[in-house]
Amino acid sequence: MCGIGGILGSVSQDKINYITHDMKNLLHHRGPDGNGIVVLKKDFNTKLAFVHTRLSIIDLDKSANQPMSYENRFWITYNGEIYNYQEIRNELISYGFKFNTKSDSEVILAAYSRWGIDAFSKFIGMWALAIWDDIKKELVLSRDRMGIKPIYYSFENNFLVFSSSPHLVSKYILNKNKLKKSSLTQYLSYRHQIDNTSFFQDVFQVEPGTNIIFKNNKKIIKPYWSIPEIFKKNKCTEVDTMKTLDEYLNSSVQYRMVSDVSVGSFLSGGLDSSILVWYMTQLSNIPVNTFSIGFKDKYFNEFYFSNIVSKELKTSHKSLFLKEYDYINSLNHLIKHKGSPLTVPNEIGLFKLTQDLYKNDNKVILSGEGADEVFGGYGKIFSSEYDYSRMLAKTYLKNNKLTKNFLLQYGTVTFESEIDHFLRQYTYVPIDLQLKLYSKDFYSDLNEDPFKFKYFSDLIENMKNSSLSEKYMWLFQKIHIQGLLGRLDNATMANSIEGRVPFLDHRLIEFMNGIPLEMKIKRCSNFSMVTKNITSNEFSERFNETKYILRKLFKNRLPNEITDRKKVGFPVPLANWMDSKLKYIVLEELLSTNSSTKDMFSKEFLNTFFHKKTFSSKDGLIAWMLLNFEYWMREFKVSY
Repeated sequence: MCGIGGILGSVSQDKINYITHDMKNLLHHRGPDGNGIVVLKKDFNTKLAFVHTRLSIIDLDKSANQPMSYENRFWITYNGEIYNYQEIRNELISYGFKFNTKSDSEVILAAYSRWGIDAFSKFIGMWALAIWDDIKKELVLSRDRMGIKPIYYSFENNFLVFSSSPHLVSKYILNKNKLKKSSLTQYLSYRHQIDNTSFFQDVFQVEPGTNIIFKNNKKIIKPYWSIPEIFKKNKCTEVDTMKTLDEYLNSSVQYRMVSDVSVGSFLSGGLDSSILVWYMTQLSNIPVNTFSIGFKDKYFNEFYFSNIVSKELKTSHKSLFLKEYDYINSLNHLIKHKGSPLTVPNEIGLFKLTQDLYKNDNKVILSGEGADEVFGGYGKIFSSEYDYSRMLAKTYLKNNKLTKNFLLQYGTVTFESEIDHFLRQYTYVPIDLQLKLYSKDFYSDLNEDPFKFKYFSDLIENMKNSSLSEKYMWLFQKIHIQGLLGRLDNATMANSIEGRVPFLDHRLIEFMNGIPLEMKIKRCSNFSMVTKNITSNEFSERFNETKYILRKLFKNRLPNEITDRKKVGFPVPLANWMDSKLKYIVLEELLSTNSSTKDMFSKEFLNTFFHKKTFSSKDGLIAWMLLNFEYWMREFKVSY
């Protein structure tokens, strides 16, 4: 895992020296084991510069440092791991290729020299990289299929800047550190930018599964993979499905244990992390290092369950307590590394945990991101198709109890579209509340579709053969996962730790998106009878079995207390803190004369909202997000 950056354009040598050395210093936390800068001439006026900071995981020798060249023609700066690099290396050797290192970086270059951009379709792994072909005078930026590793860029007036961090792009462009105004509505609605933009104006992300080629001052976007739609069903029995699933999971975990340094795993005691650790113990000859973090309040830690798994699988386990003081004081530090507001409150918990990993020389950690999206873990939303169908059929008209429950859950019994129904559940800060929050001047400056309704509608326009539940599951894979991956990358790389995500192996996703929905979410036999008066929020908990095929596969491998557990997540006591320190910090920061967001929010609304007598968990999340955005604006001196 590493930090990467670069520029391409007509730039003076002094400016190149400033940008590259500044990037190198600011990316140090992503790669403290080595760094390098290379400057090449594209032509008389144009120069190319690559920057790299290295976290040594595979081939620890200095000969594997980057930027790296191959045959004096191809150059690379690369962040990630190609887990099947040995197989590709052997194939290339059979064609006569020779290698000077044992690194996957050199394999990427050799593969690119043979197959061009088709090489990326051969890789099993995660990557964000730039490759320069000095003969074709062509630069390619590439990102892995699921967008596990970040890469941001800006390309204007024939000047390209790219980096692992968005602020290291915005810092060097014409509209320096200027807010993309609709980023605030996207952040409060969906926690991150869903359309491959960033919080900074004119700074974009390379889309997952995409190559971008820069040649002759033009940009050519070439997608090479996309998440398969969930309607092409494979006909297979549960027994056959479990057998194939077991093979994919074992292969995925085994690949992600490829390393020349120690590999451990997060262990919450939930189903997903417990499954990863189970495979690791089968593949390892020594006890697996596992790690948990939580708060002292028993309702905000899962140590009871993680200890059960650790004892059962005989891991070397460590649990850490996180204090409110340490949590709040880490917020600014983590925002500074990320270059954007944090997406999930438990990002700080993961950050504090990886601090301890770094101190104890555990450089690689496995994590369970993606399991809920791929296997059907968000039961309330994925099961809400039944609610929507009953609303369309107006069956609730003769059922006062059901009508009341619909209104309690949704606030309405009518929706304009499927996307309206989806977003009513998925949006974090309700849109009607956001409209009260924004100042009139700020809201009037937003574009015509600030909440991206059309973007969502366009995504599922061609999924006419999928059920509503499958459409929602696919949207979570496409959108929700990106926020979680951004959380993991930042929380781990801020401490020079590499996070790996076995559940997001593309082979596993392709397989799971081809199995029937009932193998992911299993309904009870008399479902229609027992659920006639209740909504998805209740019946998904009582009468549906989420991640069914995964639970069944592990029924006799893990304790029942683990396989039967409901989804919990990593809880943070934000609502509790609203009665103490958090509320006053938010009020002080947002309403001060020095506030960076003071003209964006309604002071009257803020005063009313934060002086309520009681606060819900949703209120705590809203306060946390507003504080994040204020700190980010202030840290990077963002203007709008």
